[in-house]
Amino acid sequence: MNKNAMKLISMLLVLLMLFTCLAACKKNEATDADSETQAGDVAGGTAAQGDASDSLENGPETDEQGYVKDTLPETYDWEGVDFNILQWQLGHDFVVGAEASTSAINRVKFQSQKAVEERFKVKLKVHEVSDGWGQTEITSALEASVAVGSGTYDMVSNYSDSAGKSITNKLCMDLNSLPYVDFEKPWWPQHLLASATIGEKMYYCGGDINGENLIRYMCATYINLDMYEEYHIEELVDGRTIYEVVEDGDWTIETFQTMALGTTGNDADIYGLTWRDGEYWDAFLYSGGFSMIKTENGVLTLNDDLQSDRMVTWVAECQKLLTQTHPDTKQDAGVAFKEGRSLFGGDEHLTYAEELSSEGTVNFSVLPMPKYDSDQEHYYTCEGVTSSLITVPADVKNTEMVGMIVEGIASQNHRVVKDVVYYDIFQTRYAAAEDTAGGRMFEILYNSVVFDVGRVFTHNWGNSFIFRHVVGDSTQSWTTTYQENFEQWIKGINDLYVALG
Repeated sequence: MNKNAMKLISMLLVLLMLFTCLAACKKNEATDADSETQAGDVAGGTAAQGDASDSLENGPETDEQGYVKDTLPETYDWEGVDFNILQWQLGHDFVVGAEASTSAINRVKFQSQKAVEERFKVKLKVHEVSDGWGQTEITSALEASVAVGSGTYDMVSNYSDSAGKSITNKLCMDLNSLPYVDFEKPWWPQHLLASATIGEKMYYCGGDINGENLIRYMCATYINLDMYEEYHIEELVDGRTIYEVVEDGDWTIETFQTMALGTTGNDADIYGLTWRDGEYWDAFLYSGGFSMIKTENGVLTLNDDLQSDRMVTWVAECQKLLTQTHPDTKQDAGVAFKEGRSLFGGDEHLTYAEELSSEGTVNFSVLPMPKYDSDQEHYYTCEGVTSSLITVPADVKNTEMVGMIVEGIASQNHRVVKDVVYYDIFQTRYAAAEDTAGGRMFEILYNSVVFDVGRVFTHNWGNSFIFRHVVGDSTQSWTTTYQENFEQWIKGINDLYVALG
């Protein structure tokens, strides 16, 4: 047997082990979906929805791999019609034939697209344009189509900031009006409806439909497992592993401080927490259960929690970790953690985990962002601004076809793309059976993503990055910041709500 064949077999065996270690998550997918979407407040404001399948006597129907089945037709014939996807180039959520062989992820994404094409007899066509912060290529392309009602595109993968601009320019439709799309299915994040609802509408989404991008650009915290053992951090939490702390719901800001501050000795080159840059701080707004904007009685409002004593306390606790006034914390472009000199690391992208895995110098695990306290029901995080958001143009010609294909892509990607992306980022780290707890940390993080309206529409209503500046500066007072910005925020939100109609 030649060397290439042996290598291929080895890779297949590793993938098989990965899927085995994640199988428990898949087999219990219906149970997880039900248990993690009980009614209650979530970051973003509205109550989380129960799975529509709760009413089924034995839970939702699953396929032979244990995945929840979608409720789309088994097959449908759209007679080979083109389904046109406009996407920003760096997001690269959907691939065309020439790119399908460039990586394992592209290959499986392409195969997923082909499966959708075959199932529904459509042809997915991808149109890429350059876009990014401050650019208008996506918006301009949509304006050219919507202005004359040509229906040029059926779906858009936007740079996150561009989605907000397109929506306020009335270039996108309410996704809740699409037939077939069911945002309570497990291929859509559990907090999507609660955090992205605008009035009674939802104009943007993310999930397994663009799972590679969603995974790569989640804000997360990392832990050096060897340092956790070396510095006997488990003694601070009743002898528990970090995994047990997270699973028990005790991974809080207080626990984070207890572990990170004053525990790694007096060596000036060893830290309790380091992070790449200030975008990491954004996730702390959401991890404490807060958001800038919420929907209340069908209307967008400034989140009342922003003026609460709870918020003042949260900002002060975050400042203890993030203002670098303690010698154990530092913003250092991610260097110390990568070199094994920091107990915790923080980054706005999970691509950092990809770097760590490829270099192989740190025995690490990814963690969710810390909660306010143990009474907070869920963990929360946000996406980095380099993430993608999916929208549907206002001038689509066939909403039935669009709804079916949007749901179909998300459902198919859920089955075949997510785990390959996960493997590619972490390589063999969680492929062994003994590392299933690490895999569960990823699942918790993935399920914690919120899509705050304030973050998506930051250019339309005010500066949602103000929180970032306050928690990184010990001289800043949240009470003062709120008072200085309150009137501007209220006006901006009212204007945004009017613009969205």
